[in-house]
Amino acid sequence: MGTDFYSKFPNFTGLDRFYRDFAREGRPFAFGEWAMWGRDDAGFVNRFFAWVGAHKQVRMLMYNQGNKPHGPFRLHHFPRASKALRAKLAGSRFAPFAPEYARP
Repeated sequence: MGTDFYSKFPNFTGLDRFYRDFAREGRPFAFGEWAMWGRDDAGFVNRFFAWVGAHKQVRMLMYNQGNKPHGPFRLHHFPRASKALRAKLAGSRFAPFAPEYARP
């Protein structure tokens, strides 16, 4: 099961409720899209990754940059959030490469 989640609409209460409905069944959970939108908010990245860390059934996060070079979700619009994201992705939960593409 999964959902989309954007910084412009940070409804963590609704996210908790949605997750809880499926967590009881032991299903994996995915974010098919998530992105920064609107303002450069490193706090959102930190809160989002704290939420992900507290919900162990989350198995996938896909950042949506959109298909336009200067679209509203592009990380180059959000330098503070990008820095926070790089720090979070450096954690042990996230592999730097998919195992089949890992460098020797």
